[in-house]
Amino acid sequence: MTFSDQELRGLKMPLLAILGEKDVVFSPIKAQRRLRKLVPSVKILVLPGVGHGLTDQTSTVQEFLSAHSACA
Repeated sequence: MTFSDQELRGLKMPLLAILGEKDVVFSPIKAQRRLRKLVPSVKILVLPGVGHGLTDQTSTVQEFLSAHSACA
């Protein structure tokens, strides 16, 4: 699913984007540029050597959610 620019601009909650450096489905470079432009508060994590299939990110997501639990 691809979000429109308007939808991305409307996101007000903390946002974590985990991207694979070698993703061939979505360009991680273009995704980073677009997210930084439309959601300036986004935290972006690029996984080196990883493609489109992201695995073993549970602890990363849990840490992000814990750090932002007061925002809920």
